[in-house]
Amino acid sequence: QVKVILYEDLAGEPGKALREICEFLSVDFREDVKLERLNKSGIPKFGLLNELINKSSLFKNLLMAVIPESVRKRMKHKAYKVNMKQVGMSPEHREFLYPFYAGDIENLSGLLKRDLSIWHKV
Repeated sequence: QVKVILYEDLAGEPGKALREICEFLSVDFREDVKLERLNKSGIPKFGLLNELINKSSLFKNLLMAVIPESVRKRMKHKAYKVNMKQVGMSPEHREFLYPFYAGDIENLSGLLKRDLSIWHKV
């Protein structure tokens, strides 16, 4: 048996997708699970802030020695979140790549009995 969950399902309705996965695996679904998207990719808005977050320095090491780890993690996560700009695929790249994958997308669409035409939209 195979269960396919598309990214669009997970991003659009994470609770529903998780419930379906739990049902498929015959495990209990828990309502109290925190469904937060972490580790979003992107490019830094501000190079200097990105360097401060990622590079080591004497000042940063001294500061980090007095701040509890849980607070440091929250601070770093918040700084990343503020400084990351999401970038998508350019329409030119999408148009270039689509012919290579069109057949696979069509086959997958048939197997899943789902309309995957959104994967070509620019």
